[in-house]
Amino acid sequence: MPRDHPGDDGQLETCFAPGRRILSGFDAPAPTGEWQVGDRILFGLRIDQGDEGLVRFILLELKSGVLPPDTDVIIGPAGAAPAADDPSIKTVYVPLSDGDAVELRGRLPGRRWSVWTTFTDKAGKEHRITRDSDPVFLAVHVYDDDARKIKSAGTLAPEAYLRRGLYAACVAAMERATQHHDDRAGAPVEFADVLPLLYGFGQTIADTPNLTEIIKALVPMPSLWSLLVRGGRIDCSARVGLGEVTNEDRPLAAIIHARGAYRFPIDIEVNAEPSLRCLLSVVTPAPPFHLCAGIVGLDGVQAKDASHRFALRLLAARRSD
Repeated sequence: MPRDHPGDDGQLETCFAPGRRILSGFDAPAPTGEWQVGDRILFGLRIDQGDEGLVRFILLELKSGVLPPDTDVIIGPAGAAPAADDPSIKTVYVPLSDGDAVELRGRLPGRRWSVWTTFTDKAGKEHRITRDSDPVFLAVHVYDDDARKIKSAGTLAPEAYLRRGLYAACVAAMERATQHHDDRAGAPVEFADVLPLLYGFGQTIADTPNLTEIIKALVPMPSLWSLLVRGGRIDCSARVGLGEVTNEDRPLAAIIHARGAYRFPIDIEVNAEPSLRCLLSVVTPAPPFHLCAGIVGLDGVQAKDASHRFALRLLAARRSD
C-alpha cells in the first residue's frame, strides 16, 4: 500500500462492522474541553501481513479527571480506598465501577510529561517552547475480530497533549503554505504541540501491556547491526510532514461528525532505520474526540515490505451517559 494510496475504507467498513456491538455512534463535538469520567472512544485496527490479516478493536474509557502530578495512582473498587502504606508517598485513589475488569486494579507510579521543542525566528534567534502535561487514567480494552474481549489494562495518558491535539498545527501549516511564508521565519507556536503528543502517545502505548502486543505486529524489529552498535537499545524517532498537510477527503466515519479534517505523512524510524511510512488523519480535539487527540485515522506500511500494512480508524466516540 503506497502511502499516497491509503486503505480501502469500503473493505474496512465490512471488517469493522462487529465493533458496533462494543460501541457505536458519535456525539457532536462539545464547545468546551471538559473531561467527563465515562467518555469513550472505539478504534478499529486491521493489520495485513502478506496473505494474512488480523483485526482488533480498541476501546478507551476515561476513568478519572486530571490527576495530581508525580502522585502514585491506586485503582480499585468504589468506596474501598486503602490507607496509605507510606505517608511520605503521595497517592490518589481512582474508584472503578462494579462492571470494570479486575485487570484495571493496582497501582501506577505517578508521572508528569515535559517535552520541549525549539524554533528560530526571522531574526535568527532560537526559542524554546516547553509543553507540560499531568495525567488522566484510561481503561484500555482490546477485542478480537468478532468483538469478544481479549484483555483489559489501565494506563496514564498525557491530558494536555490529548486536549491540544494536532489540528491547530495542521491549520497553521495550511495557512503558512497559502501565504508563502519564508522558511527562515521559524515555525508557528502550534507546531510545538506535535512532538509532545507523539512522544506522549508513544510512552503511553509502551506502558500499556495489551497494546504493546499489538505494536509488535506493526513495527518491524531493527537490524542486528543497529542493536549491536546501540548496545541492544531500541530508539524510535518520527519525521513529521507538516509541509505536506492536505484536506482529508476520504469518507472516514468520524469526519462527518467533526468540523473538518486534515491528513499528513509521518515516517517512523527505529534505530535510525526506516520502519513505517504513515498517513495520519486528524480533526479538532473537541470532546469526545479529545480522548484520541482528534486522531481519526492512521494508515501505515512497512518501509521495507509493502505487503505488511495496517489501517486504524476511529469507529465511535461517545460522551459519558
